[in-house]
Amino acid sequence: MHRKATRVLIGVFALFFGGLPGLVLAQASAGNLAEVWVMTIKRGQQANFEAAFKQQVAIRAQNKDPRAWNVYVPVTGDQLGRYSLRTCCFSWADQDAYTAWTNSTPASMGDWFANVDQYIESYEHYFNEMDIDNSNWVAADTPVKYIGITDYFIDPAKGQDFTSARIELSQIALNQGWSAGGHHWVWTSQVGGEPKASLAVPFANFAGMAPEGPQFPEFLGEQMGAEATAALVGKFSSGTTGSSYTLWEHRPDLSSGASN
Repeated sequence: MHRKATRVLIGVFALFFGGLPGLVLAQASAGNLAEVWVMTIKRGQQANFEAAFKQQVAIRAQNKDPRAWNVYVPVTGDQLGRYSLRTCCFSWADQDAYTAWTNSTPASMGDWFANVDQYIESYEHYFNEMDIDNSNWVAADTPVKYIGITDYFIDPAKGQDFTSARIELSQIALNQGWSAGGHHWVWTSQVGGEPKASLAVPFANFAGMAPEGPQFPEFLGEQMGAEATAALVGKFSSGTTGSSYTLWEHRPDLSSGASN
């Protein structure tokens, strides 16, 4: 394979199509949406925030919150004072029902603004649409401690090129034997904010992050040949303006459900 194409492939896929314990992926009947809140905490207030947040979790449990919320914190990067709250998996119609529940449960929101909000510097809110047909997110009871997320920032003028290349690469992995080797991943698209697609992979521990066996670039080259591989990877890369990688750790002590 051409050296440049190999380097690009390693950067894009080798770290992320790893064989790791799976998480629960939404079934088509359950919907393919996740809701995500990202909160940046005021400097030096993490301990106070966590104490107040645990109180909020208890209040929501008392009021029978119909959704399980999982909390993750970044392990890498330069914005470590963040907490990501995520719930999955539902349809747009389900969101109407949850909004109605929230509006009819003033106790939880009253506590939030009285006790939790004071420790928060800023909020971000998104929905993520999961591309189930092009993912291999295996259902399992094994807890997942870390999730590696690569965010690809999409060039609006070349978004279709990126999407078609992403789908083709994923279908090769799914149909030509790569996924059968215990490799798991999920693609998501962000609703809100700048155009962005993300590739998420679960890890049981740090040891599981070490590459083992043949990597995806080798596999892809065997399936397509060097020239076709370079063309497809070039199409994928040209559809983005950049990317970033963050490793997130699941915090079961702050969560209200199993990781998902």
